[in-house]
Amino acid sequence: MKKILLLILSVFAFFSCSEFDYYKDYTEWEQGVSLDFHSCKANYNSAYDSTVVNMYFSVWQDDDSASIDDLTLENVTVLEDGNASDTESMSSIENSINFNIILLLDFSYSMVSSDSIDSLKEAAKTFIAQKSDNAKIAIVKFATSYSLEQDFTDDADTLNTIIDNIESDEQKDRFTALYDAIDYSVVSVFDNYDTTSNALIIFSDGADNRSDCSLDDAYEALKTTDVICYSIGLGSSIDTDALEELSIGGGLSTATTSEELSSLFSEISIKIGSIYKLEYISPTNNSKYHELEVTIESSYGNCGYSLEYRRKTD
Repeated sequence: MKKILLLILSVFAFFSCSEFDYYKDYTEWEQGVSLDFHSCKANYNSAYDSTVVNMYFSVWQDDDSASIDDLTLENVTVLEDGNASDTESMSSIENSINFNIILLLDFSYSMVSSDSIDSLKEAAKTFIAQKSDNAKIAIVKFATSYSLEQDFTDDADTLNTIIDNIESDEQKDRFTALYDAIDYSVVSVFDNYDTTSNALIIFSDGADNRSDCSLDDAYEALKTTDVICYSIGLGSSIDTDALEELSIGGGLSTATTSEELSSLFSEISIKIGSIYKLEYISPTNNSKYHELEVTIESSYGNCGYSLEYRRKTD
């Protein structure tokens, strides 16, 4: 007998000039399904002359074996400040999102000395092969310094050729400037944060030992721009605490051997492809706090989220 999934996303996304959290104080509950809430952002939209709220989430069957991928606006109701909103206020719900994705890849010389470079390249190409048609990928290499190897493209052949041609130099690439590379990726490679959906995939086999930026700097860069971040760490030299903190809206996966990398990159590709974007047009037109309760009905169980939100201020 089918159960009814009642997913309540109580969303208050938080923005201000002095604090940079897009949302805060969220809690979750699950019953019969697994819910991943990734991100929420609210901005003024001149076309509607109102606030548009975008929420990103995934819903999985309870054993995480398959995503629930058939949700439509008919499955969704919204309450704002306790008042019901009509369906016209929900402009779209989709799970084939036009993501811009950066593969931020550690090519420090330790990857060569551990014979892990080939496995990393194959794993990255596995991710590229499984990307959705609506996704564009850029490739940033980092070690002692960082470089944009390929700007955003949906051409898999181009991306694979770039991956094959990346090399690591024993003298030049002895250190790991992870935090600098994150800051560069967010500030200089991603752009147009208000209208695009952005994801960063970090791979590293060691802790940062070179950056001018701090961990806090890298975290703030991700948080203020609302980039969904996944991290993959290889081996025992990674800074697990740092990678967990940086994995905002995504998560950290770890591998003990390089042979595990392809499966981890594949899992993240599937997760990104399963993310819904729910766009809601608010009847309010201010930057005061407002409560949203979003109910999604499906057939597997119940789950929910609560957060705080208000419109981003310039």
